[in-house]
Amino acid sequence: MLLVMLHHYRFWLDAGWVGVQLFYVLSGFLITRILRDAREGSTLRGYLTNFYVRRSLRILPIYVALIAAFGAMYLATGQPGTFPRLLPWAATYTLNFALAFGRVELNPLFAHLWSLSVEEQFYLVWPFVVWFLGPRALARTALALAVLGPVGRFVALACGLGHESLYLLTTTHLDAFAIGAAVAIVDPAFVARPRRWVAGAFGVAAVLGGIVAIRNPGLGLSTFGYPYALPIGLQATWGYSVLDLVAATVVLACDRGALPWLEHRILVAIGRISYGLYVFHRPLVTLLFRAEPRLTRFVPDALVREAILFGVYMVASLCVAWLSFHLFESRFLALKGRFAPRTDDRTT
Repeated sequence: MLLVMLHHYRFWLDAGWVGVQLFYVLSGFLITRILRDAREGSTLRGYLTNFYVRRSLRILPIYVALIAAFGAMYLATGQPGTFPRLLPWAATYTLNFALAFGRVELNPLFAHLWSLSVEEQFYLVWPFVVWFLGPRALARTALALAVLGPVGRFVALACGLGHESLYLLTTTHLDAFAIGAAVAIVDPAFVARPRRWVAGAFGVAAVLGGIVAIRNPGLGLSTFGYPYALPIGLQATWGYSVLDLVAATVVLACDRGALPWLEHRILVAIGRISYGLYVFHRPLVTLLFRAEPRLTRFVPDALVREAILFGVYMVASLCVAWLSFHLFESRFLALKGRFAPRTDDRTT
């Protein structure tokens, strides 16, 4: 989440978009583990009800609140002007397809919601895959999707699909979810010394990214050889897979307790409110940039002004997300216990 926030703030970290990629892998891991546990001793109806009710209570409240806030803003001010065209796509979690195929124009207030559409579309399919496939078949399916991912991206590029449109499609990221799922079902004994796996994956990613950066000197240093949507040649075919594997090794190492620094209480606290951070940070930074000319009159020094803007951005995003979680989201999360209580009810 912090990577994404830096990416969206004047693209200070051009490679920060990979935080979304890590999110997909992490989601594949968590959702697969949750579904496998829920599958034991349950009926299909109970299993699906359990999953979808709990996901709805986690995902929908602040998403609907944000859309409603935009609606109220539009009725009061006529802005954002694209709201009527964006609303049907945002309401049905198909915004990624609308943006990919040019049905609506990109609006910075809404731009980040496309990835939530990808996530929801994954939720529609994966519970059935986990239910109907046994452990071995599920592992084979995850492996097949991991292999087919780069093949599908190559075919899409060969057919003339643009890199950014490709990035927005759900099919582009199926291998990310699948690799995350594979981590959830892998035998712990299979992976010894997970820190070495992390170091090896980062090493491979660094070498390949370095080659891309050297061959394309116009890329900014903050891309680390992985610019947004991977538009360099055929990098999109293999680049997503490399990033997915890096994310998978990090998730695996965390699951084995091999990266304890990621369990620091500050990071845990940010992780708890990370969904609210994702939903609210982009509208906040967009509104902040629109107010920047007024600040210029009072703070003429560009460096001081930039420090103030960035500080306000970070503090405001964290505060809004914290308030959202504790005053709004937690009320809905508490309802999960009525359907299927688990130890992770407050955060998952």
